[in-house]
Amino acid sequence: MASDYSDFGGIPFLDKLKMLADYAPLLSKLQAVIATDDAHEQALRVIEAAKWAAGKTDTPVDNEALHHIEAVLRTKEGKDLFHWLVEKVEETGGGAN
Repeated sequence: MASDYSDFGGIPFLDKLKMLADYAPLLSKLQAVIATDDAHEQALRVIEAAKWAAGKTDTPVDNEALHHIEAVLRTKEGKDLFHWLVEKVEETGGGAN
């Protein structure tokens, strides 16, 4: 049975292909998130993906905020804080595991 894409917002097929090509870098960055099991590394990769997406907007505040968050997470203290937060979430039952 052939798929019916007519309910996908009425976007013409060629425009869908262009959108897929335009956002392929984001898909690649999200695959990198999935490719690691380390939560801190995943957070850094999520930030990298978010920075790419933020670059598609005209709002500078998202770029600036992500830059600062990444800078903090890349420090030893930021990494320690991140792991502490993950530990607290997991202790309260909020973790995925």
